[in-house]
Amino acid sequence: MLNIINKIYYNIQIKYITGDSFNSFEEVENLEIVTSSIDIAKYNLDLIKKRHHLYENNPTGFTEDNYQLEFKTDSGEIRKMSPFWEGYFEQLISAKIVIDEDENKDLEFILHNI
Repeated sequence: MLNIINKIYYNIQIKYITGDSFNSFEEVENLEIVTSSIDIAKYNLDLIKKRHHLYENNPTGFTEDNYQLEFKTDSGEIRKMSPFWEGYFEQLISAKIVIDEDENKDLEFILHNI
């Protein structure tokens, strides 16, 4: 029998291109929002996807009022965050749900022989 001691926590990993006038390189960063709900993680990922399509079609159409994304959290509160992967030198490559390594570093599996 396999018992999982801790919850699994999810995060969204963003892969994007950044740089300056002379160089560009790939970066990989996780959002500052960690959730124990796969449904919240999926919602937040979908939010990024929808936003990307809007930004791709009209990158100058955002103002201070609509620039930030409103991510869901486990507590039910909304957390506003500016998309660090959008900018003059930034270009989104991918976004995916990952198991958050920092939150799950103590994840244990205990095997019991019955």
